[in-house]
Amino acid sequence: MATTKHDCRWRAATKRLEAKLAEKDAALAAVTARLDKLERKMALANKQLLGPKRERMPTPDEEAKKREPKKKGGGYVNPKKRRENAEALEALPTTVVPHPVGADERRCTSCGEEIRPIGTGDRSVEFEWVPGRVERRVHVVEVGRCPCKQHYARGPAPRRVREGCTFGPGLLAKLALDKCADSTPIYRIEKQMRRCGVPIARSTLNDNVLLAGGRSRS
Repeated sequence: MATTKHDCRWRAATKRLEAKLAEKDAALAAVTARLDKLERKMALANKQLLGPKRERMPTPDEEAKKREPKKKGGGYVNPKKRRENAEALEALPTTVVPHPVGADERRCTSCGEEIRPIGTGDRSVEFEWVPGRVERRVHVVEVGRCPCKQHYARGPAPRRVREGCTFGPGLLAKLALDKCADSTPIYRIEKQMRRCGVPIARSTLNDNVLLAGGRSRS
């Protein structure tokens, strides 16, 4: 015999619990969607900030240098001499060369906002010969991102004679002319550079003269 429908306190309590459970499920789905979105943004930010900056494979010479045992304390055994040389290089006349982000990359394609600088930019030092003296140039590459963190941009990298070389083309040309055209010995060029405030080892001068000769033939 079928029972007739009736309303009791248990039926009302069950309906209230079902309504609350549906609300909780909706809230949980919203939180899960927001968490997935934040995880995607964090992965993109980590890739932009901590990911590889280039795809160039190392040359055989660079691989060989990595396998060589490193000298303790750098090139100079005397830490006082190393400190004096660093202070002499920092005391040179300094020119800041900015490398801003291009106008076509300053706005985000997602939100349309202009990028904001991240820190003071990437700095690198180059020593260049200007008529009569050696100049210390600090290249500042601008780095920025938009408020929505979907667009990152960097300014153009400074042009180098060779990657990792801290000497400009003018200084390399002067060394090559002093050594080859004027037949000046390397030890005299070393003394001349030290009088200009640039303490450079003779081995480094020899490498730079060879580098200038190789670039002139290419």
